[in-house]
Amino acid sequence: MNNKTLGSALSIIAWFILLCLNGMGQTKEYKQTTFQQNTDVCFTKTLVFLHENNYFIESTDKASGFIKAKTFSKNSKLLSAKAGERTFISFLFVPDGSKTRLLLNIYAEDLNWGGSTQNRVISVEDKGVIDDPAPYQKLISDLTSQLQ
Repeated sequence: MNNKTLGSALSIIAWFILLCLNGMGQTKEYKQTTFQQNTDVCFTKTLVFLHENNYFIESTDKASGFIKAKTFSKNSKLLSAKAGERTFISFLFVPDGSKTRLLLNIYAEDLNWGGSTQNRVISVEDKGVIDDPAPYQKLISDLTSQLQ
């Protein structure tokens, strides 16, 4: 699949998600914010922020304002079955006149050790989209300081 086709598909998906969120009125206030800069500035500075904070940038589509990034938090507890937590963050930048509206979603998975002592395997526990406002507020706060 070439880059134009992939970019077009991501654009369509991102706009469809936006339309669904706006149509259903289910976008929670803590999952969104508005920035005073235009969309291009917000998009570029967010990429720099993610790179500097050790996020893995999985995909981007500048035309639709979509960024998908992920990070892994290793569990350092000695006698724990939990290996760590993988977090995926989707950013959607929507032009709003001279401002930019940001819509966020954070998705999490726990990685757990399993199997026997000779044959250890990692299983993935799907935690779904996080509904706790705290991680969204922290991310928005950190991102806001980068965008100023």
